[in-house]
Amino acid sequence: MPGLAFTCATSSFTDFAGTAMLEFVHYEFDPPKYDVEECRQRGMTFSAPIKVTCQLMIYEVGQGGERIVSGIKEQEDYFGEIPLMTETGTFIINGSERVIVSQLHRSPGAFFHSEDKALFIAQIIPYRGSWVEFEYDRHGTLAYFGAYDVHRARLMGRIAPSTGIAPFGELVAQVMTREPYASAKRVFWIVDNASSHRGQKAADRLTAAFPNAVMVHTPVHASWLNQVEIYFSVVQRKVVSPNDFNDLTEVGDRLRAFEDRYNAAAQPFQWKFTTSDLDDLLARLDRHTADHQEESSAAQAA
Repeated sequence: MPGLAFTCATSSFTDFAGTAMLEFVHYEFDPPKYDVEECRQRGMTFSAPIKVTCQLMIYEVGQGGERIVSGIKEQEDYFGEIPLMTETGTFIINGSERVIVSQLHRSPGAFFHSEDKALFIAQIIPYRGSWVEFEYDRHGTLAYFGAYDVHRARLMGRIAPSTGIAPFGELVAQVMTREPYASAKRVFWIVDNASSHRGQKAADRLTAAFPNAVMVHTPVHASWLNQVEIYFSVVQRKVVSPNDFNDLTEVGDRLRAFEDRYNAAAQPFQWKFTTSDLDDLLARLDRHTADHQEESSAAQAA
């Protein structure tokens, strides 16, 4: 292969837990797809594909910290194209003959890396054309809690640094200490199965703090049955998308502004299927069940 000079140092990468290590084994070049004259005519780069063989080693860590190899996998991967020097000491780049290659050519694809825990960078490199680079700067997260009064179409929201039992309890107190909920005979809290209010212990905590509050959980994987999920779906699609904010204060202001606008415009949902309709349906089901049992008993007696 004319004019090729390439060096590579052996290196390895180990994961944080020390249970896996990726190690460079060797590399090799395939013959160029086109010769020098064809590259000039086709406007191609005279280059050779390089393939790298890497080895992945999986370890089991014992109680004493010793590592035991539990598996080894070796694979050859396409790494990129390396420009080749012609016999006259030049390079053919996109059909043009040059003495010096003044820019680095990276393999096309998408590349991701981070400068620190807050800044993430992505690069999209095409075969031809300009590179595209994205930067994603994290400013933290916040949690948005909401209680929805289905009879009045009113949303009572609360913003907290994170989720948890305490922030959920603060939302409950925010609602239950105001009228008409404080003096109501019963206030039903329809909730999903999130960790902050999951299970019987959460229901007991709610009743202990506010005796007139009753917690009802929606079926697992069926939180969409809760009407408040309609509100949160609108927030997801219309308020926080696209997710492009300068800081958490801007996010909080956007959520509060939408909450005020929603409460000013929303109307309660008018159910056409009333409680009387439900009573009639249950009565018909009871009659059907009783008739079916009588038919089964008569058939067995015959």
